[in-house]
Amino acid sequence: RSQLQQLLDTYGRALTAKPTAAQDAAQDPSVRGLTAAAALNQSYKYGGPAFKNVSIVNQALLGTERHDLSKLIAGLDKTTQGLDRNEAALKDLITNFNTTMAAFASHSADLSASVRLLAPTLSNAGKALTSLNNSFPNTRLFARAILPGVNQTAATIDAAFPWIAQARPLVSQKELGGLVNDLTPTTASLAKLTDETLKLLPQADLLAKCATNVILPTGDIKINDPPLSTGAENYKEFWYAMVGLAGEGQNFDGNGLYVRFQPGGGDQTISSGKIGPYTNTTLFGNAVATPIGTRPAYTGKRPPYKPDSPCYKQQIPDVNGAATGPPDGGSTPPATDASAPLLSPINPFARAAK
Repeated sequence: RSQLQQLLDTYGRALTAKPTAAQDAAQDPSVRGLTAAAALNQSYKYGGPAFKNVSIVNQALLGTERHDLSKLIAGLDKTTQGLDRNEAALKDLITNFNTTMAAFASHSADLSASVRLLAPTLSNAGKALTSLNNSFPNTRLFARAILPGVNQTAATIDAAFPWIAQARPLVSQKELGGLVNDLTPTTASLAKLTDETLKLLPQADLLAKCATNVILPTGDIKINDPPLSTGAENYKEFWYAMVGLAGEGQNFDGNGLYVRFQPGGGDQTISSGKIGPYTNTTLFGNAVATPIGTRPAYTGKRPPYKPDSPCYKQQIPDVNGAATGPPDGGSTPPATDASAPLLSPINPFARAAK
């Protein structure tokens, strides 16, 4: 009994004794300066939750079925025996595990960032998997619908073999392959032609507009030139003249093709004025009537030439409104009436006057 009393006294002094500075240096900062009894009292604040969690762990170790714990111990025993039998592999595993942990430690910042992004990634993955799961019914419907076509694939392939046997010679070098080689230069030239056509088409469009808006309407005008007026459009008069020239120039006497004129004469002497710079002479002739004048009258200067002005934007010329001037090389006053008759362009005397 005295020994028990002595033991209790020693235990009590140990619980109530103040720690020395050396003893405090080795203790946790939260219990420095406290007696052993006071330090134990501090632990009671955490004892309740700790014992509760320990109890939960112990209950979980029991498993959900009978003999789960005994089976766990038996499995752990087998695992331990296996590790003992493969000591070298276990060493390698620990070494590799240490290397892996060292790599994780050296990239702790990246690992922390990955862990932070893991939660939203898992959330998005859950949504994606949900959408994928919702699409499975349609996928199953599609799979069922495509089965007839899949069942026909083998027969289709068998039926395609004869066609392939015929198609191979067709695309060979002796057939289409050679044709492609022959057409390659033409294709290159056609491509170049197509590229150049892009430049030609705008010009052709301008020409078509010019013909539509100016040239053809001008050719449809009837020239009023009494007493030589025909009442036909001037483009028809042009072809009438071509037919007349072909008729009067035909070969009927063995002297060849040339235009014949009957010079004739009259009591009206006309001259051409100075003709230069080739002869610088004056030509004379006789006309049966006095020349009235020349239409259109020469203004003394050439009309302006504007190659940048589009033809189709020009006004249709007024072929019946031109002013009449004096005869070429003469001084007869011009006629005031634009419709006054002039000598015919093919009249021999008018040619002589010119």
